[in-house]
Amino acid sequence: MKRADIEDKIKLILADVLLLEKNSVDLSLNLQALGVDSLDIIELITRVEQEFQIGLPKDIYKRIKTGTDIVTFLEGRIKVS
Repeated sequence: MKRADIEDKIKLILADVLLLEKNSVDLSLNLQALGVDSLDIIELITRVEQEFQIGLPKDIYKRIKTGTDIVTFLEGRIKVS
């Protein structure tokens, strides 16, 4: 999977969780700036785990501040081509 594919999937997940259009999601923005609250972060983590079929650490929410952080973390966990 390519980084661009991961980015696209994260944008889709964020857009779906936040009820936004995919093209309005900027992965470089702080998640709070996008409107992510504590319940959204739980939904986001669950959706990422399901989409990529991986388990994420319990404290992942402390490490991710932007969509780009999520993509970078996933790059280290899944095979990127």
